[in-house]
Amino acid sequence: MSATINFGRTLHIVGGLLGAFIVFVDSTIVNVALPSLSVDFHASTASLEWVINAYTLVFAAFLLSAGSLADVLGARRIFLVGIIVFSLASVACATSSSISYLNVSRLVQGLGAALVLPSSLTIMTTDVTDERLRHRLVGFYAAAGGVGLAVGPLAGGLLIHGFGWPSIFWVNVGVGLIAFAAGLWPTPVSTRSQKKIDYFGQFFATLAIASLVFALVEAPERGWSDSLVITSLPLFVVTLTLFIFVERYAHSPLLPLGLYRNAQFFGVIGLGFFFNFMFYGVLFALSLYFQNGLGYNALLAGISFLPFTGLVTAGNLVAPRVAERTHRLHVLIFGEALVAVSLLIGALAGYCDLRLLLFAALLPGGFGSGLLVPTMTSQTLVTVHIDSHGSATAGFNTFRQLGGVFGVSIFGPLVAGVADVRGGFVASLFVAAGAMAVSLIVAVCTQRPQRIYCDKLVEEQVGEGAPVTGTGSVR
Repeated sequence: MSATINFGRTLHIVGGLLGAFIVFVDSTIVNVALPSLSVDFHASTASLEWVINAYTLVFAAFLLSAGSLADVLGARRIFLVGIIVFSLASVACATSSSISYLNVSRLVQGLGAALVLPSSLTIMTTDVTDERLRHRLVGFYAAAGGVGLAVGPLAGGLLIHGFGWPSIFWVNVGVGLIAFAAGLWPTPVSTRSQKKIDYFGQFFATLAIASLVFALVEAPERGWSDSLVITSLPLFVVTLTLFIFVERYAHSPLLPLGLYRNAQFFGVIGLGFFFNFMFYGVLFALSLYFQNGLGYNALLAGISFLPFTGLVTAGNLVAPRVAERTHRLHVLIFGEALVAVSLLIGALAGYCDLRLLLFAALLPGGFGSGLLVPTMTSQTLVTVHIDSHGSATAGFNTFRQLGGVFGVSIFGPLVAGVADVRGGFVASLFVAAGAMAVSLIVAVCTQRPQRIYCDKLVEEQVGEGAPVTGTGSVR
């Protein structure tokens, strides 16, 4: 396909960008609704954590097989199903009459998000052989996710202030309808993958993730001696062991174990884990601090997120250009150091109750976060052979989402579980800075300074003109 974008391609680009946008918006927009949900449903801290983690848990678990489903059944088909599931679950969230019903609806919403995210990129790039166009489309896709992360808290604050918390879910339905309509346009059919879906691997992966997350979220509320918490930990060990066993002998494993013997790849998924641990943990802590600690309403809290989230998109757009002129490792080191220092200054500002300094300190943290995401994604691809790009991307994104679950589970009790909200918030920022310091050490110890573009690496491996992304059917 040439660099010309026709009408059908334009529609799929719009649909794919909207799909990525709503998936990432929903990972941040709910944060500013937590105090309102706590009042309306008399919800505990653990229940509020589940509002965030129910979505992320299923999102993380099913991302593993969503890419395979798109390859086997067709990316466009999976995209449309995902949009339907996501939109219907959003209706259920908006009409929830209890916190339990909301959390179950969020589980289903996470399933829809897992189906939408990988397939949205595929419908945008399938049959695109022009390298410059493909890289632009991938850049637009990353920027759409960055915009979603950035505007989520602000949009949530505006909607909650004007229409109440259900409106943050109703808006998904409108965006979903537009994305669904755009995805209906047929596109050329590419070769369908012959690999099989790893049902047993998916089953054991979901059980392992769910049991571990249950223990992390419920232990502060129930206590580590609670029978359900105690049972969930050995269940995690058993299901994880079974998952590893199944993956070793599976025809088309969700996570090929050979990838994890690659120190560079194992290191970069560690970077993704620590980044999301920091990012989503800080978002959760900021929401509770702004509204419970400082007494801000939802609108003011949403505006107050902007110093941290507002420059994420700018970092997303700048990162590839910087990496072209230097090395991805240098971008990783700079971004992680910038975020760590920003969080340390923010913690000291919070301790001294210097709000203007806190907001100023969060600005470089948001920009550094924007630098890291596309750089880590590119680094994931160049650490493995092109044939393993799909599995590598699925593993990277899954560990990122798990990092977010851990962050919310740990930061929640730190802020909400203490009488001194400001003290808990300061402790959270110190923990987040520590996580980025560890990530910086991991980057230095495991990553090699390779120049960007993976095109050159791909050409050396499979010849000039080979596509960087998976093909996948778009039926």
